[in-house]
Amino acid sequence: MTAQRESTHTLGTSPSLRRGAPPARATGAVLGAVFGALLIWAIAVPIAGIDLEARMGAGAQPVGPALVAIAAVVGAAGALAVSALIARFARNARRLWFVISICVGVLSLAGPLLSAASGASTAVLLVMHVVVGGSLIVGLAPRRAVEVRR
Repeated sequence: MTAQRESTHTLGTSPSLRRGAPPARATGAVLGAVFGALLIWAIAVPIAGIDLEARMGAGAQPVGPALVAIAAVVGAAGALAVSALIARFARNARRLWFVISICVGVLSLAGPLLSAASGASTAVLLVMHVVVGGSLIVGLAPRRAVEVRR
């Protein structure tokens, strides 16, 4: 061990492990999720003419671009929080991230399957879920542990 390295250990500033998703990649994942969902909405609703609706109580509510963007941002915020916690506290962060995020992604598919007002709405909402989930799962995956000197 070198003298410099010994001194950093005694001062409490030892090398750390950086394992979270890089900020640029995380930002790209969030933007990709939001804009991917909005692109699907733009193709399905104004271009293809699908009435994108979800059942809410006794009636159906139209799913507009604001609702699509808000849902993607809320999902991304939750994914960012989970990714950060896993990267900070888990020993096998990447593996745990993929297991948790894929399980949550599969469970989230129940939303469109149970609440879409038509078959076309179900298909569009499922595609949106897969695009948003895929972008976040890949983009927010923690890095492998790499030693970083300060």
